[in-house]
Amino acid sequence: MLKLFLQQVYANVSGEPALEEPTVDVSSKEFYGEGYDDSDKRIPDMTIINRQLGIAFFLSYIFVFR
Repeated sequence: MLKLFLQQVYANVSGEPALEEPTVDVSSKEFYGEGYDDSDKRIPDMTIINRQLGIAFFLSYIFVFR
């Protein structure tokens, strides 16, 4: 399962032991509350990030998500 894999990756990167407690599946409504929209239709606006971090961030973003 993806969540188990990500828990192990985090443990390896952080140096902390992997969680032994089971994870609990909850809906986004339960976790974030009423009105949260986890929509694929939103396109992130990178204007502020690019202005603050400059072209280096933009190029690293392109490299990571290509």
